Formats: sequence, C-alpha cells, structure tokens
Amino acid sequence: TQALSQEARRALAISAQMNDSVLGPLRKGSRGEPLPNNGIHWSISHTIAYVAAVVADRPIGIDVEGIKDLEPNVLKRIAAEVEWSLGTGAIDYFSCRIWTAKEAVLKANGVGLAGLSECRVVEVIDDSELRLSYDGEAWRASHFLALDRHIASVTETKRGVEWHYDHSHLIDI
Repeated sequence: TQALSQEARRALAISAQMNDSVLGPLRKGSRGEPLPNNGIHWSISHTIAYVAAVVADRPIGIDVEGIKDLEPNVLKRIAAEVEWSLGTGAIDYFSCRIWTAKEAVLKANGVGLAGLSECRVVEVIDDSELRLSYDGEAWRASHFLALDRHIASVTETKRGVEWHYDHSHLIDI
C-alpha cells in the first residue's frame, strides 16, 4: 500500500542519515530494481507489520517476512535438498531465513525471483548469518528476528551488519 511505501522510504532516509549518505532521487530500472545514485545503493522491503530499508556504498538488498509454515512444493522451489540439510531447528524458521536471505541477494543483484534457482545457501554460519552464492560471488546474509515471528535479512559482502530497531522499523547501517 501507499502508506507502507511511505514508511519504507522514511526508514530509508533514516538509514541514509545514519550512514552519512545522501540518497538523491530514488529511481528504478526496467525490472523495478533500485538504481544507485551517486554511488549509493538502496533497498527496501515491507510486510503489514514492518518496513525495512538499507543504503550502502555497494550493492545491497534487504527483505522482511513473517515466519509461517509453507507447503512442501513451495519449500522445494525455495531451496535444494543440500541446502535444507544445512539447517537446524524448526523448518518454518529456517525456511524464512533462507527465503529472506535469497530475496535480499537477488535484490542486491537486481534480478528478482528469476534468479532464485541459481542462488544457493552454502553455509549456516550461526543463528544470525548464512553464506550464499549467486553468479559466482559469495554473499553473507545477516538476520534480525523480531519478537512477533518476523525475520529481516540484509546482504553483506565486505563488512559486518549493525542492526538498528526503531519501533516498527528495521534499519541497517
């Protein structure tokens, strides 16, 4: 909705301010992918409960989703058996970690869900990070678990992630 989009852009402005970055006009490419402006990359996501936003000086992506049970046919589309074998704990939690991590990586690459089958989880680092591979490049996805069963994931290729939680906003710097 329009209200969620406005809140996501507000969260994006906060992330930019915390990063000492100037966003400039927010433009999208022909596939709807966010285009960098003056070397600043950006990504937003939202659910009914949360908005998430991130800016960085490198390609970056963010996704936020509610944890829920998924049908077996959907689970097969999200990840291969070898990826599922890396997981521990509840399947609904791990599937949300995988989904948000892959979505964030695909957003950072500007390809959307068309690249889902080529994006692979290669390592579970710990309860808050996964290592993925897409198009020959290694990506890290850091997770933030909200109390009401939502997970946000942001990609990271060079530095660690510091999460900031501002009431209903998840913001990465």
